[in-house]
Amino acid sequence: MEPLSSSARWWLSLGRAKAEAGDYRSALRCHQRALALSPNNAYAHCCVGYCHCSLKEFEEAVKAYDRALQIRPDYAYARAELGRAFLYLGKPQGAAEELNRAFRIEPALRKTAVYQKALGSALAQTARLRKRSMPTKPLWRLLLTMGSRTTGWGWTLLTLERYDEAEQPLRAAVRLEPKEANWHYDLGLALQQLGKTTEAREQIEACIKLKPSHPEARYCLGLAYQNEKRLDEAVVEYLQAINLQPDYFYAHYNLALVYEELQRNNDALDSYRKAVSLDPNDSIALGNLGRLLAKTGSNEDAIPILKRVIELIPTDANVRVCLGWALLQTGRFRDAIQSYESALELTPEFMAAYCNLSLCHWNLHEYEEAIEVLRRALAIEPESGEAYGVLGLVLDGQGKRDDARVAYERALELNPEIPETWHNFGELDLEIGRYNDAVNNLEKALALMHEKADTYYSLAVAHLKLGNTAAALAQCEVLHSLDADKERDLRSKIISETA
Repeated sequence: MEPLSSSARWWLSLGRAKAEAGDYRSALRCHQRALALSPNNAYAHCCVGYCHCSLKEFEEAVKAYDRALQIRPDYAYARAELGRAFLYLGKPQGAAEELNRAFRIEPALRKTAVYQKALGSALAQTARLRKRSMPTKPLWRLLLTMGSRTTGWGWTLLTLERYDEAEQPLRAAVRLEPKEANWHYDLGLALQQLGKTTEAREQIEACIKLKPSHPEARYCLGLAYQNEKRLDEAVVEYLQAINLQPDYFYAHYNLALVYEELQRNNDALDSYRKAVSLDPNDSIALGNLGRLLAKTGSNEDAIPILKRVIELIPTDANVRVCLGWALLQTGRFRDAIQSYESALELTPEFMAAYCNLSLCHWNLHEYEEAIEVLRRALAIEPESGEAYGVLGLVLDGQGKRDDARVAYERALELNPEIPETWHNFGELDLEIGRYNDAVNNLEKALALMHEKADTYYSLAVAHLKLGNTAAALAQCEVLHSLDADKERDLRSKIISETA
């Protein structure tokens, strides 16, 4: 397969970002630009196919996947996606054939829920087609009276992800059989996909009232509560789903997301670990586990997990930035530099990568290199508060304190919500004897949830320099739970200064 040029990688990365934001038309244009640069790359053709599928341009998607397979016939992902495109086009036999070929090439794909569902739907439709032709007009009323849920036209449309067409047949099913829990569940799924979230939740609740032991319904109700920001209720439903089906991967994964939003990080980590144990190759669950470990300071645990994610999805710049941060926090600055530079090769406009790369050089006292990185960042985004904040730190490292103050002031003018900038500005004011300014800046850092021992310590020192011993002692009480060594050092300093 033809390797991607650096420019093609950039367009693909930009396209992925557009697709994640739901802008599939713009994503398609980006992927087509990548193809123009690397026309014989199978992955780029797959990206084009994915966008066409998302835009319901299934014939075009088939063409793109066919071109990918002409370049690389053993490309399992392309075969699986081709199978799904055939399913959307009403060609279940072709869909089943391609999906089975994909599974033979890459057995791990068989465990992927979306492909399991697609193959099941394709086989079910193929079996029905052998018995009779599929109705082409709204004959679902007749099908519903035949008594079998699996022959319902609404359910068939639902499995094809044709949600707008499935809605009315499923409503009819609910009217005809109001005590059949599964009809309420299927209608709730369709409405959820159509954005009718309140009514979707009501249908799922009706399903659970009829069948409390329905794990999928419990999961969907949790999802509805999660979308409505009723997070405590979402936790209850996800736990109910897990109690009913302990190996329910998506329930564990979404429970972790809710716990994280509730700032219950230890619970979130446990749920991510459980999800990963159920599917060790799920790159999203692994990535979130690694990211949260790094966020909570467990960088040594995060590093091997994030490296594994990169093996699974080598083109994801976000994971490389997260790995870079974990390496930076553990003092492996050269390795972190390599990780950030590889992220920037994939996404040349990734501002966090520039800022953290500059921090690596700053830690190595490579100030000129750090400033050069920031120049590149500011050329892309001239009003980046983050970049100016790091620039202030680098200039301070060079001893250019007046220039550093100007950089910090500019950073906070552009973005006053960065606690690290307030902290670093406060440290600079403390060093040069501007103690009132130091207190003001350090308190603003703490107000922005910058719960760092260093900030409390420096704030106490600033109060002490101003003769406010009581305020300095108050910081000792906070430090006791954050860093006992710093607390002891601070108490010794207070005794020394006030003796």
